[in-house]
Amino acid sequence: MNRDLAVLRILFNLAARLKKAATNRLAGIKLLPERNHQMRVLSFEEEETYLTFASQPLRDVATLMLETGMRPGEVFRLTKMDINLKLGFLRIPDRKTVFARRTIPLTQRSMGVLPQRSLKTGH
Repeated sequence: MNRDLAVLRILFNLAARLKKAATNRLAGIKLLPERNHQMRVLSFEEEETYLTFASQPLRDVATLMLETGMRPGEVFRLTKMDINLKLGFLRIPDRKTVFARRTIPLTQRSMGVLPQRSLKTGH
């Protein structure tokens, strides 16, 4: 319902700018409250199915995301300087907030994926 109302508002605003409508008749109507706070967690079966059928490099990206909790952009921005396989961790150094800049311990599965990937050499 909210998406429909939002599109209608845009159309009425455009009509008003083009002088095809005197006012936006939806201006006073409030959108319905949304409850989009649900967290979706993959089941082990879904994870296994995806990793079985995903092609490279998506399989490795998904493995790193699942094993470390990183976001896709963080995986793609990893450089060799961010990773310490000897000590088993990686760093996300250049993010906007303190909580986004973090050190992440690596699992055996994620440590198995990283050496195979060609990573950027610097920031």
